[in-house]
Amino acid sequence: MESEKTQIKNAANQLEKSVDNAASNEQQQPARKSRKLRPFAVMAS
Repeated sequence: MESEKTQIKNAANQLEKSVDNAASNEQQQPARKSRKLRPFAVMAS
């Protein structure tokens, strides 16, 4: 039970970090939005 809680906390922290990174990346390079969407299309195919 305790490990489950820490796993959830770790996942939330990672998610927050990636959101922060995405936000800062977008501020630095607004022209790169289309490139960011491409990896998802590659993963789906």
